[in-house]
Amino acid sequence: MVNPSDESQEKHRQKGAASANKLLERPPEEGYIEEWTELLRNPKIKDKTFAEESGVIFRLAQEWLALPTLVLVEVANQRPFHKIPHLNYPAFLGTVNFRGQLWMAVDMHRFLDIKAESGEGGKPGGRMLAIEQGNNRWIFPVDEVYGVHHFDRQSLDNVPVTVTKSKVNYFQGVFNWDNKNVAYLDANLLFHSLERSIL
Repeated sequence: MVNPSDESQEKHRQKGAASANKLLERPPEEGYIEEWTELLRNPKIKDKTFAEESGVIFRLAQEWLALPTLVLVEVANQRPFHKIPHLNYPAFLGTVNFRGQLWMAVDMHRFLDIKAESGEGGKPGGRMLAIEQGNNRWIFPVDEVYGVHHFDRQSLDNVPVTVTKSKVNYFQGVFNWDNKNVAYLDANLLFHSLERSIL
């Protein structure tokens, strides 16, 4: 014996399925197919809010710079440097006790040939950035840290001459942030050059 409620549910299900099929089979609105054809033909068209890169922004003297957030370990408070005898590279500051280990410290002002502000005498600021790539670890003082900023890699412009005084151009390009030009560092080249020049 068939339960009347079961028959009612089956009729309701069939009616719903027919309505769904009718909805899916309706002709598309004018311009719908052309719009999606264009979107699929041009995969580079993206939501303008999508950020391809993120960098930690910091200041050395008057220059605003950024490093990829992937290499940042920590923004640390200033720590004392311990000199290493017979290692006299001008940009090398010594070692720093960081997280219970000795990290190599570098004066990034000198390394990137960015002149320190008058009165600073090349002394470190109140904050330091600890960065790491593989087994290559460095820590360096900065004059100011803003934080992490997201930007579109395609928006990078050429680096101004004022930032490229050093013999090696360590910058991938410049992006605009808070009405300032921020030079985006090439992390791979920077780590390679630090290791080759100082160690």
